[in-house]
Amino acid sequence: MPKPFVFSPSQQAHNSYTGGRGVESVHMRACCRVAAARLSSHYGYPALVVPDYTKRYSDSETYKYAANWSDAQKPAGHLAVHSNAGGGHGTDTFYSPSSVASKQLAAAVQKTVAKISPGRDGGIHAQSGWRELAMSCPSALIEVEFHDNAEGAKWIATHHTEIGNALADGVAAWLGLRAKKPDPHPGGTAFRRAFLRLPKRTRVWVLKYIARWAKTGG
Repeated sequence: MPKPFVFSPSQQAHNSYTGGRGVESVHMRACCRVAAARLSSHYGYPALVVPDYTKRYSDSETYKYAANWSDAQKPAGHLAVHSNAGGGHGTDTFYSPSSVASKQLAAAVQKTVAKISPGRDGGIHAQSGWRELAMSCPSALIEVEFHDNAEGAKWIATHHTEIGNALADGVAAWLGLRAKKPDPHPGGTAFRRAFLRLPKRTRVWVLKYIARWAKTGG
């Protein structure tokens, strides 16, 4: 079993979105849930989402507990997912300058998310001193878009699935994963497995019956 990948949604429960469109922690958790589900189901890779600490700790403390929880999982990688503020537009991703793997992770998720966000592609940036960029594994922090303008806030609030899928696709690219090939006949596969569990005598009888049924048209 490979090491899991951890998505860490912003736990800033008091960062309000322009236009009364909710708060950062709620939207980022929704995006991370989509991302974890896609990484697991579409790529077959285990993924976790950091627990919600917003009701137990202040905004300024939650990131420490989030980082410690993630480190305890001994993950393959860690991605902190935030939305931005400060009067800008677009997507930016940060990484520790001491880690080449972290820079590669940042570049991978920046590419997939910036491609779909309504603002500019702000690129990737080296950043020191942030706890979630000083992990025991490669890590990055993405600001998916600015939430203090009407366009950015609306886009985030109404595009959880698209953002989550883009996050997962970026992580999958960094991990070198390919999408699982869907079974073209999922029902047929289940039937075949059930058939092979039958006693040999029963399987022979079933095959004879099917051949007879095919000739007579049922």
